[in-house]
Amino acid sequence: MASKHDHPPRSNRTGGEAGFSLIEVTIAIVILTVLSFTTALVLVPVSREHRSAQETDIANAAVRSVLESVHATPFNELLGRYPNGDTIPITDLSSGQIAISYEDPAADPLVMQLDLTWESDQSGSMSRSFFTVRTE
Repeated sequence: MASKHDHPPRSNRTGGEAGFSLIEVTIAIVILTVLSFTTALVLVPVSREHRSAQETDIANAAVRSVLESVHATPFNELLGRYPNGDTIPITDLSSGQIAISYEDPAADPLVMQLDLTWESDQSGSMSRSFFTVRTE
């Protein structure tokens, strides 16, 4: 007759290889944490660049709209509609505006300068200049 202690107790683990050890779980957590932080470090600059590109698109669309309006305005009405030193606000941009100036308001051809400025959260103060020429 066999005694209770003749056979070793049975375990759900076979050969000691089933499941993960605490060291394996810790290493997996460390690897996943490093990958997560690396991904986050890559996404932050990409997000900033995307926002900056959006601001530039808004600014360019505003200038394009003004330039289209300038070219649709009869020559003899330009100075009345767009006086020298006038500013046009761009409400979609922080402190956004287009300042209008002329080299010589009495000249023909008339050279008009549009100075676009705005404050970018990502890049600070931004500015661009555009020129157009109109003749009678």
